[in-house]
Amino acid sequence: MPIPLVIRVFIWFDAAVPVSKSSSPASRGEQQEPVLLPVGINVVDVAQAARRAVVAFLELDSRNVDAPELTKWLKGPYASALAIASRSTLPPPSSVPRPKTEEHDAQVEVLTNVRANVSAAKTAIEKVLVAFLRKPDLSIAYDMVKHNVVQLVTDDEGRLGYAPLAPKVPHLPVRVLSLVLADMLTRPDDLRQNLSIDGGAIEFRTRHVSAVVPRRGTTPYFG
Repeated sequence: MPIPLVIRVFIWFDAAVPVSKSSSPASRGEQQEPVLLPVGINVVDVAQAARRAVVAFLELDSRNVDAPELTKWLKGPYASALAIASRSTLPPPSSVPRPKTEEHDAQVEVLTNVRANVSAAKTAIEKVLVAFLRKPDLSIAYDMVKHNVVQLVTDDEGRLGYAPLAPKVPHLPVRVLSLVLADMLTRPDDLRQNLSIDGGAIEFRTRHVSAVVPRRGTTPYFG
């Protein structure tokens, strides 16, 4: 029996970065109130920006990528994917500020072990997407919101989706996971139709597609 997607993600997620036990997320019986996106930005725009960042990340060569290339991705497609939703009232990744030295050390770790980090992130993407294609389990949305990996959002037309969040600890695999999940949870049918994985090679068949997403009042994918 295949392992459900939610278990696959948490096996990886727990190994990638410890989850703070001091957080006090809402109970499973409560429905999270979505954050309103800026006027003119819809949930498909957010998902599409996340997908563009993932595609750009996959184009990095794990064997030869260097710090300047990864920095260019972090300051370019990745930053853009976060910025499109961050003009709204998205909550900070942690209510307790992290010491600047700790944040700096984590960032140095990402850029010091570039090839290992990029390889680990690509492996994580593949595992999550393979599991998603085999047996989608979108109930993972609740847990990913609870652990501040993605944020439930709505646009001015009442549609619901998910936006990526910057992690409390800037581990590269967690950053990329957030992008993948924001796209996957907002447009699961579109992702299945436009994604192929062959021998570890992940390919998006199209970079811009429209998608039908739920409207407010029908909160998606909370198990």
